[in-house]
Amino acid sequence: MNWKIFRNLNSQVFKRPSDQRGSFTLVEMVVVLGITAFLAALLIANMRSGGEDMDLTAEAQKLAGIVRQAQMMSLTGQQVNDSRSAYGYGVYVDDTSYSIFSNDYDGSAYAYDAGGDTVIRSFNFLENIEMTNPGSPFYIIFTPPLGEIYASDPLPLNVALTYTSVNLNRYLRISSYGEVDIYR
Repeated sequence: MNWKIFRNLNSQVFKRPSDQRGSFTLVEMVVVLGITAFLAALLIANMRSGGEDMDLTAEAQKLAGIVRQAQMMSLTGQQVNDSRSAYGYGVYVDDTSYSIFSNDYDGSAYAYDAGGDTVIRSFNFLENIEMTNPGSPFYIIFTPPLGEIYASDPLPLNVALTYTSVNLNRYLRISSYGEVDIYR
């Protein structure tokens, strides 16, 4: 076999015409741009839903931390305005906000008094986040020195926080021992 002829034939078959080297057609460019735009849209949609999930989880953790803080304040006898609360510390929660308070109620029944108790700090839930269960505002009070619990609703108390625009939920369970768990 004549190798010279084979080599010339081989180079002729696999050689691209010089005017098409490195160029793309308009259809190829449109397809690539379409795929890129579709993937970018999916990425942005997933980032947005992830942000709502993270906001709701953070809000549930913050509320759980405030309940634990009220319990610790009662157990340690923490002072507020240079005095210790003889009747404990508690958390009051309504649909859109919650407060940690010093229970100033003088009596055998422990209850939250909006006008009489000292509010230590108030918090608002983030926009679009609401407490949806229980259906009405509630309070929990921890009494010194043992941290006994009094609540407006029967314990264990199951609290649902809902991100209303996407109907996403996080739940808190507060036991009769003062344990606070967060779950989906």
